[in-house]
Amino acid sequence: MTEFAMPPRRPTDWEGLRRLARGGDPGVILQLAQRLSEAGDTAEAEQWFRRAAAHGSGPAMAGLGALLAADGRISDAIRWLEFAIAAGCPGADQQLGTLYLERGNLDAAELWFLPAAEDGLPEALCNMGVVASRRGVDNEARHWYERAVRAGSATAMRTLTAEQTI
Repeated sequence: MTEFAMPPRRPTDWEGLRRLARGGDPGVILQLAQRLSEAGDTAEAEQWFRRAAAHGSGPAMAGLGALLAADGRISDAIRWLEFAIAAGCPGADQQLGTLYLERGNLDAAELWFLPAAEDGLPEALCNMGVVASRRGVDNEARHWYERAVRAGSATAMRTLTAEQTI
């Protein structure tokens, strides 16, 4: 059997990217912040996310919120995710809802999931199923999971399948 070698991923030219980011282009600043975050350098990533957010970048605000949440700085994370939502960043509402869901604040989670669920977003539909399930409203949870499956959610499909085997 012939194996094909994948070309190696090009290493990041950190200094070149930093130099470009220092030029002030919000897109480059965001790219640097994201790459640093992926590489595990969260301290420097946070600095660059903040710079891009200062330029009004919604994705930078959401990235900063996610980074702060992972670091346990929840109130700061919530604030930045709310800024990202206000800036029109797609998906920031789901990130914020998930943050609330993970902390057991079902009412706040529902507030952020419901509008997207009503628009048919599979992830939001599935998350509404989780909210209903945690409230102990099984029929409602099943309704949301079934809608999520019809919208293409593999997670909802696994959840419904698991329920049937119990």
